[in-house]
Formats: sequence, structure tokens, C-alpha cells
Amino acid sequence: MANEDAYSNIVYSGYSYSNTDVYFGVSKKLPTSVVAKLKEANKILLEDGTYDKILNEWRK
Repeated sequence: MANEDAYSNIVYSGYSYSNTDVYFGVSKKLPTSVVAKLKEANKILLEDGTYDKILNEWRK
């Protein structure tokens, strides 16, 4: 994959402490093209209700 290197340093770390909002952080070292793709993906997930579906599953 041509852009594989652009994503090689992304690390996901998750834990549960309490029922609070979730935030994602990224390094300033990410290429702006990757940041743009992440922003677009977030917009899609908000608009299509994916976040709400995940939240509803966790509330069960």
C-alpha cells in the first residue's frame, strides 16, 4: 500500500475510567493529508450515526 508508511506510527490506546466523553489525539508529526482523512472519517461517523450506535451498545 502506497500510504502505509503514513499510518505506521499511529497508536491506539484505550481504557475505561468512567462514562465520559471520548477524545482522540494525534501527533503534530502526522502529515496534513492523514489529518484531513481522519477529519473526514470523523465527519462521516457523526453524520451516519455510527457514534450513536456504539454509545447505545455500551449503555446496554
